[in-house]
Amino acid sequence: MVLNALRIRPIWALLTGVIMMVAIACGGDAATPTSRPTSAPTATAPAPTATSPAPTATSPAATLVPGAPTPTARPPTAVPTETPVPEGDTVMGTAAADLTSHPGYKAEWGEPVYGGKLAMRTNVPARAGAAFSGHGNSHYELPAYTQYDSLVEVDPWLGWEGGMQPDLAESWEMASDGLSYTFHLREGVYYRSATEYDKIENVPGMGKELVCEDVQTTMEFIGSDRWWDEGGSLSVMLDGKNHTWTCPDGPKGFTVAVTLDVGIPNPGFLMQLAIQAVHGIKAKEWIEWYVATYPARWILTGEFTAHVGTGPWVPKSLTPEVKNVMAPNPNYWKPGLPFLDTFEFHTIPDPATAFAAWATGKIDVMGHGSGSMYPEQVAQGIRDFPDKPIVANHYAGARNIGWNTERPPFDDDRVRRAVNLVYDRQLRYDNERVPGSDLRYGILAGFFNGLEQPFNPMGNSMEEILTWPGWDPAKKDADIAEGNRLLDEVFGVGERPGSFKCTTRNDATSINECLYGGEMMSRHLGMSLTLELYDPARITSVACAYTVQPTVIPSWDATPDPYLRFRTFNTNVQGHKDCMGGIDQVLQTRINDLIESMALELDAAKRSVISKEIEKLLYNEHLFSAPYGWQNLFHGTQPWLKGWWAHNQAIHTGHIKIWERAWTVR
Repeated sequence: MVLNALRIRPIWALLTGVIMMVAIACGGDAATPTSRPTSAPTATAPAPTATSPAPTATSPAATLVPGAPTPTARPPTAVPTETPVPEGDTVMGTAAADLTSHPGYKAEWGEPVYGGKLAMRTNVPARAGAAFSGHGNSHYELPAYTQYDSLVEVDPWLGWEGGMQPDLAESWEMASDGLSYTFHLREGVYYRSATEYDKIENVPGMGKELVCEDVQTTMEFIGSDRWWDEGGSLSVMLDGKNHTWTCPDGPKGFTVAVTLDVGIPNPGFLMQLAIQAVHGIKAKEWIEWYVATYPARWILTGEFTAHVGTGPWVPKSLTPEVKNVMAPNPNYWKPGLPFLDTFEFHTIPDPATAFAAWATGKIDVMGHGSGSMYPEQVAQGIRDFPDKPIVANHYAGARNIGWNTERPPFDDDRVRRAVNLVYDRQLRYDNERVPGSDLRYGILAGFFNGLEQPFNPMGNSMEEILTWPGWDPAKKDADIAEGNRLLDEVFGVGERPGSFKCTTRNDATSINECLYGGEMMSRHLGMSLTLELYDPARITSVACAYTVQPTVIPSWDATPDPYLRFRTFNTNVQGHKDCMGGIDQVLQTRINDLIESMALELDAAKRSVISKEIEKLLYNEHLFSAPYGWQNLFHGTQPWLKGWWAHNQAIHTGHIKIWERAWTVR
């Protein structure tokens, strides 16, 4: 059967749908450049909640500036050109005009206008960005990812609830057995042409039309040895070795087929494809040229403008560790997009400096992951700058202190257990309330269930989590006593090991994780941490050279299928989390077996039981890290910024697509 769009339902229903093996065709009317859902979501953006508010009276929505310019159009181009198409008073492109009837569109934004620039702050250095990294949202790589499109996408205004939306594939079908998919590519989509900004001549793939062989080559490259050398990550990748990609109509055709060779349907298949950072489609000729010509990670340290994609942006300039500047792709296949003339990505490590830049209007967005506004800044923004909207989104991750389990004393699970027991998570949760409001920077959570969040049956409930060691505030004194008993057992009564370095990126958020962890260990266990800072401007990796470091929990609430994250803890697969050699092998084998059984189990109820067991083991026995809780993102924006809205759980998937539909009205 053919549907206009496949809506993402709750994970329970999603997995049940896969189990039933319903044949699905997903996509929009082939005659139009983009597709929109024809049924709910509703006509307005989701209502604000305590943990994910839209702008309110204390954080007002922007209003249009009187006398705003009349919209003009950047006309679409059917074939690639060597120079940008001049603006003119022509009809707005179809894709741009469609946005005003989009179910996530906000009436207060008014009509889109062209021109101007948008400046976003990041707290880590602006760099070229690796083309094949598996990290879907790294600050210093995000500008590179805006140059790519994937087969499908998550709409940033709708989030997962909006379903999988067509991107380079205008429609697709899944076979009744769930083991193969057929994608129908859009025709007339071209890779970007050479521009005045390019520093390297004759880069292959520029100006060519997207065809099947480009998709096939990109997907087969993922999981290759060279891909791993380029910084690939297991966390969201589709393993090319387990999927066979073919071109039924020939390499130059527009039909792409894929078979899951493992013989087991993958409930997260389309979700993974939606990650532009990993599964953004590159030109076949470009991949072959890049691999044959340059060493691994060359783009990370080399020429920014070597990127070649089909996306809305092309590189304009890079000042390493200072800013990236992007320009519109004159050959972008969505008619009339993007609106902006310039998109800048500024490195401002210091949060106070960044706040001042936002307060004085020098940057348009302050907030991305660990570069988000702090609670005190949110409070000051609400008080002193009421015209500037502040938007909150749940962060697709949480902060922890992690240990190298291959280094003593953290190779002993009793030491890890002791530290995990004494962290006062409720104190941290209470301390991170935005002064004068009910908003919090952090929320107490398990892997899949945050406080004030709907219950996810794939994770343990908060009621269950609060019975775990180290979580129940009523048992805190007993937990501290047990932690000291464990250390007495390891080191002798009253004896404690010396100070340990907490190796951290030199930014305030990461430093705070070390400081809080050190305070808990010192206060309750007589152990201490000292800071060992490394400058992220130096392109290095601490690899397994650390003993203690800030990290994140092994799974993210923004990924509806937890298996996609659990598998990084399966030591039987390539790309698993490193520095885990000290884990008890009986326990590790049990965890590996459970993760592998989850991949094979399609019954939703049974899958949930396995998922909860894995989560419980990782939290309480494996102890790769001690979690603090989830982090909220507070994005400070400007009243003249329009179209910038990332629905709750779309922030780390769909936000790369926000920039093509944002505009400014000054």
